This record gives sequence, structure tokens and C-alpha cells, in this order.
Amino acid sequence: MRFVPVLLIVIATSLVGSCSTNTAPQVKSINEMTTDELIEYGLALVGPIQLELADTLFFGKGLPKDYVAALKLYENAGKQGIAVAQFNAGFMYFKGHGAERNYKEAIKWLRLAAKQNLPQAQYSLAVSYDNGYGVIRDAEKAFKWYSLAAKQGDTASQYAIGSMYSHGEGVPQDIHSGLVWLNISALRGNQRARLMLDEFEKKLSQALIERYRRSATEIIESTPSFKKKETR
Repeated sequence: MRFVPVLLIVIATSLVGSCSTNTAPQVKSINEMTTDELIEYGLALVGPIQLELADTLFFGKGLPKDYVAALKLYENAGKQGIAVAQFNAGFMYFKGHGAERNYKEAIKWLRLAAKQNLPQAQYSLAVSYDNGYGVIRDAEKAFKWYSLAAKQGDTASQYAIGSMYSHGEGVPQDIHSGLVWLNISALRGNQRARLMLDEFEKKLSQALIERYRRSATEIIESTPSFKKKETR
């Protein structure tokens, strides 16, 4: 989940309630708003600010946590085409935060974000197909979505397609491609890839181990999205 601090000038205070000519308007701090008031207030904001407010309510940074309000705002921002909001709504339905766990609803939002090329959504959709969460289990579709995320530099997805190539799951078995992708993921900090490689390398000559490592290093160095080291 991403977090961007809310623009305090925008959400510092809100006017709640009616006023007459004889009384000053009642000023209610956003910290004092109920869930329904937060939702009503947030829905009046533009999409990117809705997303920031939802982030703040999800993490409880500067405001009390409120998963129900956060989910509603993520959904509304997602309807405006904001991919991160779509992913966050899917994540919350997947985990049962702010609403009952609902894999089908989660898949709906994750798919929207994945189609916008958001790698974390592509990875999550792949995991759903890999395990049958909200969809019929389908290794080929899992491989497709892992591949799209892997090519954007997601190390968990790089590990996944390395494993799938190596074992012929969802794709014809290709040990060479599997070992290259496992090396890419491991060199970028993925420990699961490192552990799987350790097992494979027990059966390989040192020359082959070095060859695959060298191939992976060359790919990493020539691919901008692969240069950042990750640990997921």
C-alpha cells in the first residue's frame, strides 16, 4: 500500500451543520468526524486528494484509522481511473478491511489496476489465479500476469516465473529461462529465489552457475526497471 501525506491545507477543517444569521457556523475538525461524515467530506474532494485522504485513514497517520471510510474513498477514486486506488480497494476486499472479505470484488478492482500496468496489481492478480482466490485456478493466466509484473521489475514475480519455467507450471518447462529469472530475482534481493537456486546449483557445475549469474547480471544492468534492489 502506498502512503502520501494528506495536504493539510485542504483537509484541515470542515463546516458541518446549519447556521442562522445570529450564530457563527459550527467548525468541526476532521479529527472529530464520524465515518459517514468523513466519507461525505472525502467524496467532495478531487480524485487524487481522495486517494491521499484514504491513505491517511488506512494507515492512521495524522488521523484515526478508519477502514470503512478509506475503502469507500479508494473505490470512488478508483472509479475515476486512478490505478493505485483500484489496487488499494482490491487489497482491502482481499484482506477484509473495511468490508467483509470478498475475493470476487477484490478481483474486479485488481483487474482494473492490472490492466493499467500497475505491477503490484498484476502480481496480486497472478497470485489469485495461482491459488484460486475468487477465480478458477489457472496456471497459464497466473504466468501471464506474473510475467507482466516481472518485466517491470517486481522481484516476487521474477521468482514466480523462474519457478514456473523450471517446473513447467503454466508454461512449457524451460530450465534455462527458469534459472536466468531466478538469478535475476535473487541478485535483486529475493530470498525465496536464492533458496530455490541453492537447490538447483547443487546439481550444476561451477561454470554453469557462473554462466547463469553472468547472464542475469547483464540483463539487470541493461534494464532500468531491474536496477533497483528489492527484498519482497
